[in-house]
Amino acid sequence: MNFNNNDGIANFKRFFEEYFIRNLTNPEFDATDLIGVESIANNDFIRNLVIDIDSKSGIPFFKLDINMMQIESGVEAQTLYETMVNGLEELDNIRYRGHSLTEWFMLYNLIVNKNRYGEDRLTTIFKSFIDSNKRVGDLYNRYYNFIGRIDHEYHDDLERVLGVNYNDI
Repeated sequence: MNFNNNDGIANFKRFFEEYFIRNLTNPEFDATDLIGVESIANNDFIRNLVIDIDSKSGIPFFKLDINMMQIESGVEAQTLYETMVNGLEELDNIRYRGHSLTEWFMLYNLIVNKNRYGEDRLTTIFKSFIDSNKRVGDLYNRYYNFIGRIDHEYHDDLERVLGVNYNDI
């Protein structure tokens, strides 16, 4: 897959939503393409995926069936959230085309949600992996290293071009 242009990104989103997730949520899906599992439809993370429509753009997207901004609102919400975190952790041991299913969902989140937080976004669940030092594959580590390098270069450029130290702003 090519992520160098909008067509490549749109093709990934279409593949992920129309083929990948739909097959993972189908109990009759032949999981022979997946390494490390015979059936995946009973996974708690997969079972709680629902499709929604963005109110501004009208574009469909997948989310978890929980308000991600209210996961600490009560015992029931926390329990459901932890169940989904555990389900996502199980997906980290299942591979498709050389990458864990967790990495596939992280990539989807980066593309669809731009790694931003919100009630319908998956970013919160990945943050819990990073905060707890759970292994989530190389994708997020590479992403955060990349963002860190860009931030560092931006700060260096700001100081070099404008003569301003970022910490003084």
